[in-house]
Amino acid sequence: MPSAAAVHGPSAIADVARAFHELVQKASLIRELESSSRRLAALSARVTQAQEEDRARIARELHDGLGQALTAVKMDLSAAGRQLGPEATATRRRVVDARKLIDESLEELRRLVFDLRPPALDTLGLAAALEAYGREWQERTGVTVTVEAERFEPRLPFEVETALYRICQEALANAAKHAQASRATIRVAREEDRVGVVVEDDGVGFDVAASTESENGPVGVGLLSMERRAADLGGVFHIESAPGRGTTVRVSVPLHREGQ
Repeated sequence: MPSAAAVHGPSAIADVARAFHELVQKASLIRELESSSRRLAALSARVTQAQEEDRARIARELHDGLGQALTAVKMDLSAAGRQLGPEATATRRRVVDARKLIDESLEELRRLVFDLRPPALDTLGLAAALEAYGREWQERTGVTVTVEAERFEPRLPFEVETALYRICQEALANAAKHAQASRATIRVAREEDRVGVVVEDDGVGFDVAASTESENGPVGVGLLSMERRAADLGGVFHIESAPGRGTTVRVSVPLHREGQ
């Protein structure tokens, strides 16, 4: 009479073979998913860089083209106003009004160029750009902004400076628009081989889980944008908030990406 091992041996071997085959297939699928994830991350980073380059180009064209044209028109109006006789009161008033309109347009253009790509971010670095933006935002919204940013030597990579600047920009926008904050603080400092950013406000706060789960949440899109920018750099993003307790955004990204 054959033993139990002999009877069940081939079946057991077949079961092991099938289990091994399934494990191989799962491992292959995992590798494909990881590869796809890396490709998507690289594509996202390239898209972000292309967007920033376009922003910088448009800002330069607006400043050098439209900005200079408006300045020239303003100078021509000033010259024409000086040539008017004392009897041309109505015409002089129209010239003054036109110059005032041009001044307002130039100020709006300056803000637009600043939002597209602040010159300080290219010339002076992240800390100076954040300080300038903090002053600009405070004047525009009335929200008191304090910036405590370390000046890195050598400067941080282009993509790191840009992403952290945009994250702070989005956090301040949320503080003014959604949180109804009166004060906000930005802190940027080195954390060994990483850069840490903290943006705090004293606003009304919100339910983080409800906002991120709802497609129509008041700050859902902004949160996703900040999280994506941090993830593109291999970093981590965390937000702390609750109704009536303000909001704190924390981001930590490596100084250098793997492979750079």
